[in-house]
Amino acid sequence: MNNKEISNILENFIPTIYRDMLGARDCSSLTMDAYSRHWKNFIDFIRSNQLGNNHDRYIEKYMLILKDQELSSASIDQALSAVRTLLKFVYSRGGPELNLGKNIKTKKNEKLPKILSEKQIKDAINYYEGENEITLRNRTLLEILYSSGLRVSEAVSVLIKDIYTSEGYIRIKGKGGKFRQIPIGKEALLWIQKHSVNSDGKYLFPSKKSKTHISRKTAFIVVKEALASIGIAKEGYGPHVFRHAFASHLLQRGADLRVIQELLGHSDIETTQVYTHLLERNVRSSWEQFHPHAKS
Repeated sequence: MNNKEISNILENFIPTIYRDMLGARDCSSLTMDAYSRHWKNFIDFIRSNQLGNNHDRYIEKYMLILKDQELSSASIDQALSAVRTLLKFVYSRGGPELNLGKNIKTKKNEKLPKILSEKQIKDAINYYEGENEITLRNRTLLEILYSSGLRVSEAVSVLIKDIYTSEGYIRIKGKGGKFRQIPIGKEALLWIQKHSVNSDGKYLFPSKKSKTHISRKTAFIVVKEALASIGIAKEGYGPHVFRHAFASHLLQRGADLRVIQELLGHSDIETTQVYTHLLERNVRSSWEQFHPHAKS
């Protein structure tokens, strides 16, 4: 059975399962609308991905895509639950048994990302010193990642025309084609001005090998080298540590969570709330370390 056949089978059952669940299970229309979106997204995923005969890996692959979208564990679990419900319904109504993956669940208590201190971030950024072209590029990239909390894909593709120096912000095209304006600090602007003389007039970080911008892989290498200079050379540490630090340091200094959500480009406030958990963890850790009665 190919992708088209699988997606058509699932799509044909959606009107029936929607009607039955809304009535028999007393689900709200809002819940059913959410389920419908999950079903449509999963069907679109099947149609656009060629996994050959590896049907049993569809759900696993889909979960990885959801994680890349920075959704919360609860949101991912709801999406996977909707998919499993649809698959069971198809089989219960005489359709084929579609074995599209294991009964995967996200970890409810998954580890929170490690947050670097302001000093660690500063030391990592300062690793790149000098005026040669590559050093200027690398320093500017790190300054932007931390100053504006951009995703790595957003940072590497910044357009010169979207940098408003006098106003002090960058215009970013984020996920879903949505634009947002992000303030950028004076330090980052200074490095942008130094580095932009080496740009091609279109991209802030032009590639030497193609007519587009530098790759995410290049950005990872730049970040890894800077982090290694401050003693952090672990797997899982990449450009996102600057984004995490950006959000956490704002929160620690009293910024409103909704403002941070807007700056990060999160569509779901739950995704941003992970930083409140980080703050709580850091407060607890500091109390245990410094309060005289913490260990009595």
